Amino acid sequence: MERQLKRRSSEVEGLVGALRGSDLAVSSKSALDVRFAKVSTEIDLESLGEVSSAVQRVLHEEQDAVTAEMFRLKNTIEDRFKEFKRQWPAEAGGSIQIWPALTTTSPSSIGWSMTPCQSNEQRSARFSGSRAIRT
Repeated sequence: MERQLKRRSSEVEGLVGALRGSDLAVSSKSALDVRFAKVSTEIDLESLGEVSSAVQRVLHEEQDAVTAEMFRLKNTIEDRFKEFKRQWPAEAGGSIQIWPALTTTSPSSIGWSMTPCQSNEQRSARFSGSRAIRT
């Protein structure tokens, strides 16, 4: 019995030394305390390994959920940018598409000049009387 007590005492001292050496922030320590409390109401030296494994599983599941949500949000943002680019090509750095019936003909065949514009305002002024639309 005494031998088992000495062994347990040395294990506890080793764990205390390991805990003192950890550089966890106060918020991290409190978050771990909450997770350990959710997994098991009573933690002793014999159940510490099982409880720690259970907390690691919970942390891994939370990390997987956060990663999945991150990718979902990233894809949503990319889809929104693609939709913006489709709806507003000039503002997105694309070009203005002319009425669909005119896309098969060249601009010079209907009397339009292809001289370069200095700014978006000049381009808008050139197309203000035409049937130009944004698609």
